[in-house]
Amino acid sequence: MSTTQTIAGRYQQYRDEIWLSVYTLLILFSGYVIGGVISRAFGSYSGLQESLRNVIEFIPLFDFVAFVSVIIGVYLGLLTLLFLDFKKRIQTLLLGFGTLFSFLIIWSEGIMFTVMGPVDYVIILLVGLFVTFTVGGATLRRLTVNPDNTFRVRSWFTTDGDEPVEFPQAARYLKLILAVFVFISVFEAYTQYNTFIVPSEEFLKIQTSAMESFEAGGSESAVARDILFSTLFVGAFWQFLDYEAGKRIVFIGPPRSGKTHLILGLYTAAQNANYNPRGVSKFITDQKEYIINNREWAEATEEQTHKMGFSYTSQDIFSKNIHIDGLDYPGEYSYYIPDGLALMKDGMALPDTPIDNPIEKLPPGMDLADVGEQFASIDSADPQWNFLVANAENGFERQYKDLIDEIERQRDSRRGGGGDRNAAYLHLVCSVLPRVRDADTLGFMFDMSQYKNWETDGGGRYLEVEYYQRIIDEANANQSIGIATKSDTLKGEFVEDRRIEPADNYDEFQNYVNEHLLNSPYRGAIQSLQIKPVPIYIHNESDRPEVPVRTFGIEPLLTKFGE
Repeated sequence: MSTTQTIAGRYQQYRDEIWLSVYTLLILFSGYVIGGVISRAFGSYSGLQESLRNVIEFIPLFDFVAFVSVIIGVYLGLLTLLFLDFKKRIQTLLLGFGTLFSFLIIWSEGIMFTVMGPVDYVIILLVGLFVTFTVGGATLRRLTVNPDNTFRVRSWFTTDGDEPVEFPQAARYLKLILAVFVFISVFEAYTQYNTFIVPSEEFLKIQTSAMESFEAGGSESAVARDILFSTLFVGAFWQFLDYEAGKRIVFIGPPRSGKTHLILGLYTAAQNANYNPRGVSKFITDQKEYIINNREWAEATEEQTHKMGFSYTSQDIFSKNIHIDGLDYPGEYSYYIPDGLALMKDGMALPDTPIDNPIEKLPPGMDLADVGEQFASIDSADPQWNFLVANAENGFERQYKDLIDEIERQRDSRRGGGGDRNAAYLHLVCSVLPRVRDADTLGFMFDMSQYKNWETDGGGRYLEVEYYQRIIDEANANQSIGIATKSDTLKGEFVEDRRIEPADNYDEFQNYVNEHLLNSPYRGAIQSLQIKPVPIYIHNESDRPEVPVRTFGIEPLLTKFGE
């Protein structure tokens, strides 16, 4: 392995720790610089500060110190919410230590805290509690203690719907408050102007002449420096508390390539590794129950689609929610995906969200190849028909026929794809294509058992996967991952050749599997996609009822999906 690969591998392993350190150092260094800016801005006379003081003094039983106490209470209330959110707990702890350190400096310099009385601290407490329960109220009302070994997992709490506790709105408010405060401080540090709100005999009045007193000070280099460091501080703080976008993953592969078993293995590994899998489809639980009860895999589904997904939260420092947008569908449909995506780009309508139980049978006398007025004449509010009618009205008859004809051709080819072509079309357009359209990551399957058949006697029916590249070209996904399923077919050879078990050196086993893949009909697809498939296999432990499914290489996938 080259030095570059080693460095890249180490970076991937410690990526979150590296960026957390970078953001922390940026905040500390730039924060030290802009500390002087804040001191100059509010350490002496400030037109803004005096105007604000004049406004506050007109509020009964309220003064400037009480106003600052309210701001501190808001800040601490938002910080409390983020501490309950395990995705931001490390950042919150660092921010909490920084806050405490800042407060100690302010106190030691005789500013603010030295003039606060008991009432001001009560204000901080009450405002903090108010903000906590106002901003996070909907989530806090559903809060429960995580029963799954509270001290072993980072997620101490969940909601009653088993969803992770998140408060992105608290992070958003904190970032906005800080950004506004920092940039106002820079403005105040380099400008001088008179108080623009002053008391009058009855109330307050705006002193328009204050704008005429406006003067800018400081050298150009000092202004540029402080603007730069203020921007760095706010940017680092923004990234420090930013919530990573969720990721949606869809798997694509020909018949018998292991899509169903992979998703079942991912769900099992997520359970075993405390990834808090949730939103689990009934089809997954039914499949696992079947394995437990019968000590064997359930029969493969034919000509049907079943929702087979779940969600989990990655366990990185900068965590994100991962959606395994699984679908148990006949692998023959994967051959039609490139043409379907191309038609979608040409304007063919798809449902806004997948419809997993599309119409199985058309009205008597109707065929999807004979569209147009027949579709347009259907008067139905059923969403399953809406996009079909819209396509017909927009003149997509020819495109329908092209795709139907392609399904008809593939149905009788050596690649398989039998069954009713209308049902295949509806499943493809209703369930499969919307998922591929919305996916951030596409997982492409490489079936090692088919490879083994090819290596042994030239067999293997589903080795032609060059269409994977066409899918990448047409889809919106920004990442693709190769998955070498059923890699245990090479386990015996690997152990005999290298004298180690795959579990003892996963990287070595991955290299071994990829050497074989690059000397197989899969070579073209792997090279065009520029991927290195990860080997996995799943065993049905029929002789160990307490462990119905054993996985290899699956848990690293859960981590990889979070990158």
